[in-house]
Amino acid sequence: MPHHLKLPLLLALLIVAQPAISQDRKQISQVASLTELQESDQRVADIGWRLATRNLELCPKHYGAVGLSLHTASQYDARWRSAAITAFSLDQTWPGALAVADGSPAWLAGIRPNDVIMSINGASLAEQSLNESARPSPKASYARTDFAMSLIEGAKPGVPLSI
Repeated sequence: MPHHLKLPLLLALLIVAQPAISQDRKQISQVASLTELQESDQRVADIGWRLATRNLELCPKHYGAVGLSLHTASQYDARWRSAAITAFSLDQTWPGALAVADGSPAWLAGIRPNDVIMSINGASLAEQSLNESARPSPKASYARTDFAMSLIEGAKPGVPLSI
C-alpha cells in the first residue's frame, strides 16, 4: 500500500474504533464507581448490624434479621445496568447479595457479597422475575428483592432458612 494512503486509513480506523474505546472506558469507570458504592454499603451494613444487635437487652421487642441486602440488575438504570451486571456478577434472573453484615446469620451461613440467591426455602426467585416482567412500573424492578425479603422476614424465628 502506498505510504500516502496509510495515514488516512489509520485515521479512519481510529475514528471508527473511538466509540467502542469510549464505551469501554465508561463501563470501567461505572464498574469502579459501583464497586466503591458496594464497599460503602458493606461498611454501613456492618455498622448497622453491630448497632442493632449490641443492645438487644434494652429493647422491649425483638425482630428477626439476617444481615443481608439484596439487589437485582433490573434495579439499576439502563445506562448503568451493564456495569452493575459486571461489578456484582448479576444476571437478569436472580437477585444477588449486595452486602452481608459481618457476624450476621447470613454471614455465618456463608453468604457473601455478589453471591446469587436462587431460592429461599424452596421458593424460586426466578418465578417472581416472570411476574415482574409482566408488570412494567418503577416498583416492579424491586419485586424480586421484595419477594425474597418477605420470605426471609416471614420465616419462623430460630428455624433455619434454606437458601
